[in-house]
Amino acid sequence: MAPSSLSSTFFKSMIPSTSGTTRKRTPTSYSSSINTRMPSFSSTHGQPLFSNKTSAVVLLSTTVNGRTEMNLYTENLSEKFKSNPDAIDGRFVHDKRIYREKLTIKSFEIDRYHKLSLATLMGHLQDTALNHVRKIEILEDNFGSTAEMVKNDLIWVLSTSQIVVDCYPAWTDVVQVDTWTYPAGKNGLGRDWLIRDDKTGKTLIRATNVYIMMNKKTRKFSKFRNEVREEFAPIFLICDPITEKDSRKILPFSTDGTAVRIQSGSRAGWNDVDINQHVSNVKYIDWILEGTPRSLKEHHELFAMTLEYRKECYEDSIIQSLSRVCSNATADEEVVELEHLIRLENGTEVMKARTTWKPKDMNNKISTPDK
Repeated sequence: MAPSSLSSTFFKSMIPSTSGTTRKRTPTSYSSSINTRMPSFSSTHGQPLFSNKTSAVVLLSTTVNGRTEMNLYTENLSEKFKSNPDAIDGRFVHDKRIYREKLTIKSFEIDRYHKLSLATLMGHLQDTALNHVRKIEILEDNFGSTAEMVKNDLIWVLSTSQIVVDCYPAWTDVVQVDTWTYPAGKNGLGRDWLIRDDKTGKTLIRATNVYIMMNKKTRKFSKFRNEVREEFAPIFLICDPITEKDSRKILPFSTDGTAVRIQSGSRAGWNDVDINQHVSNVKYIDWILEGTPRSLKEHHELFAMTLEYRKECYEDSIIQSLSRVCSNATADEEVVELEHLIRLENGTEVMKARTTWKPKDMNNKISTPDK
């Protein structure tokens, strides 16, 4: 019998008591139907009935001497999400320090112009990074924390991100993603990505992220503990970032003049919050694009982006997205550069960014070899 067909009374009869024991009881009104409709087996796990970040309640049916009992038990998701390296499609290229994955661009990953969307790109960067550390089996929980990090209530949060796009892949294109990690300064963890056309080897996208640690309970930043550094040491590369750091400062925004465009009234919703219980970094990119003039987005495409995350943002936060042109296209140079500020209604800055745009080339296909 499917769990959905059982009444709430039945579930309540099996909910663990306050003493931590589970009541193993089958109501007589259900005994007949369960025994005749359930197959004869020792035990089976059903689908989770409900879950949270660390555990899930699952229906377990057990047949003993022809009698079936159905009970609830708690499944530890931390154990469930620990790495199964063989289930990950990618492979190592340079010892275990460079991880490679091959991806096919799907129809639901493209934008209105049939190109890979920025939101999907950020998702692939995150996923391949996690697969790298999953495959070497140093993760302790289900989202990027090692054993020492879990012990000290630490999580990774994104500090800065820099992306350079030479050419966007399109629907059905196959790309090869290489990623590696390295120490970044005293307290940062750097990670690079190189995305290439699988057919020609042409470089499509380069990206660099820098992460720092945060205590998930106090929400305060933490130093890069030596114990955690030792856990990552087997995969560290000693290298410079694949992208050239844009260290230019973004000056304060003044709203007195007409040069600043303000998009107000955006609200962070339920689906914008990630597993770290704050708004996902992907949502900030959505807000940046919403604050970018439509005419620019219609005739240009974004090919470089620098993001600086300054503060957390949560569900129901009301956001303003400000943008201003800091470098206009000229007869000799068609590139347009914008600066952006994402802030709360009370003026608190949560992110600064710089985006660079160039005219669209609709015939720019990644399968064309470099000349």
